[in-house]
Amino acid sequence: MQAFERIESLPIKDAWDVTYVEDARDGFYFSVNWMRGGYNCQFRYNRTTKKMQLIGISDYSFGGASHDGSGRASVNLLTNEYVGEWNHIDYSANDGNGELVARLIKGKMYIKPTTLETFTDEVVYEYLKKSTILEEEQEGLTRK
Repeated sequence: MQAFERIESLPIKDAWDVTYVEDARDGFYFSVNWMRGGYNCQFRYNRTTKKMQLIGISDYSFGGASHDGSGRASVNLLTNEYVGEWNHIDYSANDGNGELVARLIKGKMYIKPTTLETFTDEVVYEYLKKSTILEEEQEGLTRK
């Protein structure tokens, strides 16, 4: 039997019956899945620091009934590369009735290095806020 030291994250407000942990190569995924959206955090063991390091965050949404706001995105925290594909209704199309349009968003996103011991859902909320800012900057969107 191996003697591993127990490690825990900081408190996570989202952790309830829609929270899962799954095995991944050299680590694990922490997932929170709600009815119409959710997020995943990927942790990998860092041999240099000897800690579980957050290396990626992704999120998805099914949007509303018209699928406005649906899509998915992710950031690789090792390269700081963000990629998102989000659907929005373009009301200038189809004689003002609107048309669902996919928008590809790419950019750099920096999230401070995070280990399992310093992880909280606030890291995810920071990612979601930065994702929205990138989307609005690249597409000239304004939200009400």
